[in-house]
Order: sequence, then structure tokens, then C-alpha cells
Amino acid sequence: MALSSTSIHLSWEGLLSRQELITHYKLVYSSAEDSNDEPGETDVNVVENHYTIKGLLKFHKYRLRVVAFSQNGPGRSSEEEICQTFSDGND
Repeated sequence: MALSSTSIHLSWEGLLSRQELITHYKLVYSSAEDSNDEPGETDVNVVENHYTIKGLLKFHKYRLRVVAFSQNGPGRSSEEEICQTFSDGND
């Protein structure tokens, strides 16, 4: 969910079975628009089940997904979500 014109806050749960202990998550995001201003996919390792992405472009759409990791490696990826930052004035 957009938090401001340059940030998006995400939270998630239930990406692995209850028997597996989650060690961390990988948040993967990229521009959902046809733009040369943004790099390809960016990934961030996260310990909690929430994260705020900062420094994004104003009024821009992003593709977002999360992968949970256990001691056995990565689980399946969440479904991709599209989120758009606000146009301006909400920083």
C-alpha cells in the first residue's frame, strides 16, 4: 500500500507451512511501467513480515512479490501485486 509519493509499505503472512521456521524473506520489486528511469528487479532481505520501500518515483506503479526462506531454502513466491505511489504532497 502506498505510504507517500516516494514510499510503499508492505506486510504479509502465511508464505510457508506452519511446520517450517521462517529465517527471512526476500522482497522483490520492479517498475511496472515502461521506463528507462528505473533499474530492473531489486531485492531486499527482510527479517520481519513487513517493510517500507523508500526512494521510489512519484506517481509510479511497481510490481511487488515476497519469497519466504526457511532452513530448507526458498518457498514459493507470493502472487505479484501492483502498487502505485501517490502523486505528490504526502511525504
